[in-house]
Amino acid sequence: MVSKKGLVGDLLSMPLSDVFQWIAMANKSGELFIQHESEDASFIFKKGKIVYASSNNPKFLLGQILLKYRMITKTHLIKALSIQKKSRKPLGQIFIENKFINKKQLEKAILYQIEEIAYYLLTWKNGYFNFNERDIEVNTATEVSVENLLMEGLRRSDEMKNMLKYFNDNSIIEVVDAENDKIGLFDGEKSVKEVLFLRGGDDFVTYKLIYEGLKSKIYKIVGEKESSDTPGVNDPILDFLVALELFNKGKIYESYKKVKTIISKGYKGEQVLKFYDNLKIFITKYFYKKFGGDNSCFALNRLKFLDEKIYITPTEGFVLSRIDEYPCIVQLEKVVNVDRHELYLIVDKLNKYGLLLLKEREENKTELFTLNVINSILNIYSRELTGEMEIITAAISAKAYFSGGKLKFIYSTTDKYSLGNYLIESGKFNVEFASNYRDIGDIIQYLIDEKNMLSDELNGIFEVYSSMIFYEVLKHKPISAIFIHGKTFPYDISLNFNLLYMTAFAVYNDEVYFENEIDFSKNYELVKDSTKLLEEFGNISCVKLLLDEFNENIFPAKKLKGLDTGFLILLNILFKLGYIRELENEELSAEQLKNFLKEIKDLTPQELFGVNKESLNLEDLKQKYLKFSKKYHPDLFQNNEAKKIANELFETIKFAYDTLVGESTNANSNSESRIDAKKIFAAEQYLSSGKVYLNMGKLYDAVDAFKKAYENFQFDDEIRAYYALALIKSNDYVEGFKLLKDIKLDEFNDHELYFAYIDAAIKLKKADLADKVINKAFTLFPEQVRKLSIYQQKLKNLK
Repeated sequence: MVSKKGLVGDLLSMPLSDVFQWIAMANKSGELFIQHESEDASFIFKKGKIVYASSNNPKFLLGQILLKYRMITKTHLIKALSIQKKSRKPLGQIFIENKFINKKQLEKAILYQIEEIAYYLLTWKNGYFNFNERDIEVNTATEVSVENLLMEGLRRSDEMKNMLKYFNDNSIIEVVDAENDKIGLFDGEKSVKEVLFLRGGDDFVTYKLIYEGLKSKIYKIVGEKESSDTPGVNDPILDFLVALELFNKGKIYESYKKVKTIISKGYKGEQVLKFYDNLKIFITKYFYKKFGGDNSCFALNRLKFLDEKIYITPTEGFVLSRIDEYPCIVQLEKVVNVDRHELYLIVDKLNKYGLLLLKEREENKTELFTLNVINSILNIYSRELTGEMEIITAAISAKAYFSGGKLKFIYSTTDKYSLGNYLIESGKFNVEFASNYRDIGDIIQYLIDEKNMLSDELNGIFEVYSSMIFYEVLKHKPISAIFIHGKTFPYDISLNFNLLYMTAFAVYNDEVYFENEIDFSKNYELVKDSTKLLEEFGNISCVKLLLDEFNENIFPAKKLKGLDTGFLILLNILFKLGYIRELENEELSAEQLKNFLKEIKDLTPQELFGVNKESLNLEDLKQKYLKFSKKYHPDLFQNNEAKKIANELFETIKFAYDTLVGESTNANSNSESRIDAKKIFAAEQYLSSGKVYLNMGKLYDAVDAFKKAYENFQFDDEIRAYYALALIKSNDYVEGFKLLKDIKLDEFNDHELYFAYIDAAIKLKKADLADKVINKAFTLFPEQVRKLSIYQQKLKNLK
């Protein structure tokens, strides 16, 4: 289709040969852009003749063409690319200025480049093209006739079809007649692909020699290689040079994918790793400067998407498909399974195509934290938060970055403790550079470029530095502690910190600021498996010593008063994490138990439970028995005398309960009404553990714990609620929803129960019930607005 902006169309309706002929016959000048999936190419025309061509396909880069036709060596290309990085001059000009080739050789290479790209593109059956008519200055004397190019291209295409009936690139060939062998590289082990690589020059010429050799029985095919088994062809140094050349040409996306592939294959060359680190910094800076960072939100340009045929890769298409539901980068990264740097490049590419439009930059939600650094850190850990915590104290200010509750990086913004100052003292940085490089990104760039450091070395330095800052921050009382949700550290520093180990180490070995929340009059019970707890703390010895002080999972009040400060802070940490809890009642003395036993000895069962025969309600009876169990069960007492009296007392209570149950039910049907007090305690233990697992994101363990709680005791609303959650998480929506809808969710103030209800209601297509609970949850849990908004969107789709 000819439009105001030139010729636009699809190769299905207008083949490339016709496009070339239209431009040539009309003596047009301009740029023809052709795109197919992830590949693109462009031709510059001057009065109907092709004067220049380029492609993002690595094999058609100028440097690769010169290497293939043996005009330069790898050393020449390495030096030229290094010069180009600093001078930004065209690569051909650099080759001539440094006398690697002469002008005539360059023009010949450009001719080869034009021909090879054209011959390759003429095989495309579909794709999108756009000819933009304008005058473009090109510093080359090369001119290629379209007519001659098409004739040669069609001839080659026909001959290749015929030749490839006899062999392919993976065919292994053996020489039969050595005297007439014109190639001299086949040995019965090499494939055609390997020989093409070793021989260089025009592949078509080599193909013809192979074809003629097979026909005249100079060669014979003796096998076939796996396409990946081509030693020498997949040369990591050559691949790296391709990545460099792509980068210098501004093909950042292709360069990143190339170097990432090299590293994924196990190549760990220093220059490759350095380039990779630099490239990630470059991509991050570019994206943040152009779009504003990870909180940038995008919208799909539907008109552009529908009006023009733009070819994109399946990965890019998947990113587009998720934009409506996850418009911001910070959300999108979690659902597209693409690493952050590639996602930046994909979004940038789609934006350049006009398929994505920058909609807004969402502000990060901020939260004021308690002025207790340890409590703030444990809050972040237990809630598995992602974001930046800015801590200001009288002595030091710092920024700490977390991902899913894990500490990723921390640095100080105070000059005395700055990264630059630390590097000066460690001898890796000088004063002059410290004054110029204050920004963290600039420092990282400097260490890579000037100090030739790789990721592993950088991580080693930053791990020591960050640990120092972390321990220093814990020593001081904050003036301010603000957490910015969703804000991430833009650079690829992800250190191997065990946050709980570091915190435990700091509090036990140093003078650390903290506020005690342990009640010295209460007993404390361990509600997490001690082995798993110790593993979570990295098996640090001070935590193990503290756990040894628990007797049958109980830390009695009498031990608290003489507890060492370090151990007391560790106990506070376990309490803040929900790994220990206060026992609901203090242990009654033997004297108190005697007095109560004396009071109830002469009471009738009805008097003891405060019920009358005529209006006895079994559910009320169960709840009263449960309260007695929690207060007087013998297992609650450590003192032998108290335990003995409690045993007698509880037998009296149990006899009264059994009597009342027997009076109100048939003898054959009363078994379901009986309660085993030991099971009540087990149920509570499982319930507490399940909540901890749920907060930590360990869903499988949480579901298992909630189900075990219900197996032990089914008459408590809270246990039933979390059992329903477990059913829903196990995809039993019908039974889970049946239980939840009869329970008052607001009594438990847990957004996870609301989410479980909403999930089940949507799954069961109960839109009105889901809508009602979503609206209520918006009021109760304003911090969950994002998740609730997603539910609203799902509900709209349901309706």
